[in-house]
Amino acid sequence: MNRAYITELFNRDRLAFTSLSKCGYCTNEQLKNYVADTRIKHYVYDGYVKKEVFNKNNGEQLIGYKLTNEGRKLLENEWGVKSHYIAQSIRHDIGIANKYFSISQEQKETWKTETELRHEFIERLEEIKHEDYSRYEELNNMLEERQISIPDASYEIENGIEVCYEVITNSYPQDEILAKENYIEIMNVKYETVRV
Repeated sequence: MNRAYITELFNRDRLAFTSLSKCGYCTNEQLKNYVADTRIKHYVYDGYVKKEVFNKNNGEQLIGYKLTNEGRKLLENEWGVKSHYIAQSIRHDIGIANKYFSISQEQKETWKTETELRHEFIERLEEIKHEDYSRYEELNNMLEERQISIPDASYEIENGIEVCYEVITNSYPQDEILAKENYIEIMNVKYETVRV
């Protein structure tokens, strides 16, 4: 059996792994906000992180890192971080990571993944079910018919105001964008998008 390179964990590891958990993919430069190149290579060697390459049409390469199942387990067991963002495509997720790395550490602590937002929405639906059953049926039908779609993430700005964030790629159909806007209206939150 090969020796493990990562034998001791530090707060910087928590921050790097949490970034991957919250964004799906991150770049080498983004991870270097917390750890050195050598540490990133050791994450890959030890099987906690996977390095993937996306070849762009113009010949450039986009390199991203994402957590493996082992990496997610480590993050859950060591630091209790769950509700990971499910990695989509490198291009899409690096758009999420660009936002994540542009906000303050305090705001990062409020960051919610699409998975967490989905759980909150389902909880909100249950509340509505007890308050206004016909509204619940309407919203539940919209959800089943994909007329409501959960954004990629959210974070809080001053005064606890929640801002949902969505990365839109060229492959997004218009009805998907409208479904995201329906979510924003129902949850009464601010909305920010970026096209990649």
